[in-house]
Amino acid sequence: MGHNIRIDYDVEMKTRDGVTLRADIVRPDIAAKVPAIVARTPYSKGAQFASQRYCPPWTAAQAGYAFVLQDIRGRYGSEGEWDFKDLTAANVDDGVDTIEWVASEPWCDGNVGMAGGSYVAETQLAAAMGNPPHLRCIAPSLMGMSVVRGIGHGSLPLESMTVGWIAGLAIDRVLK
Repeated sequence: MGHNIRIDYDVEMKTRDGVTLRADIVRPDIAAKVPAIVARTPYSKGAQFASQRYCPPWTAAQAGYAFVLQDIRGRYGSEGEWDFKDLTAANVDDGVDTIEWVASEPWCDGNVGMAGGSYVAETQLAAAMGNPPHLRCIAPSLMGMSVVRGIGHGSLPLESMTVGWIAGLAIDRVLK
């Protein structure tokens, strides 16, 4: 039998340049400190929370892990400007800041990993480039052509996939 869970919504974290990023945190409702899994997303943490197929946050929490799902800079609940053309600029520093913030939380034992696919995989690679002291592992998946460190350089993405992906990323801009 797993642990009871606790969910904290829109938890604020300040980056080194003063921008507020917001995360939903699902964790075991226990007194002991636990390791954490972080996913940083441009797709809306609320939508991601509902659609996690491979490692649902509540399953991770029941198994004794905290699951932190954060909107990246300039997307949905987080402040700042998002630069679609530059996946690494803010994601390296914001990724490092997020990992170290999570590691310092009173419920975390200092061990932090990252998981997720697509752009969420890119945020893992970017954070790892900053070498945060408490990042223990990353598990990027479902990656297409990557601009981080030239991974996939020379690849040609399918137009049908690219158009749908870009439209999905633009939807929050249209609805404002």
